[in-house]
Amino acid sequence: MESTQKVNRSKISPEKLKEIKVHWRMLNQPTQEALENYNRILAKAQLRVYHQVFGSK
Repeated sequence: MESTQKVNRSKISPEKLKEIKVHWRMLNQPTQEALENYNRILAKAQLRVYHQVFGSK
């Protein structure tokens, strides 16, 4: 249960805090596969809008 307690940030050294931030950023980076899926969905949506606006002739 101790690990769930809120950590007092003032007790963490600046070096350690920097390390934690970098690690956290790396953990939260989307994978390449996720990016490709997102881009594919975005491209399909843009194409759909384009066809609705300009008509597919």
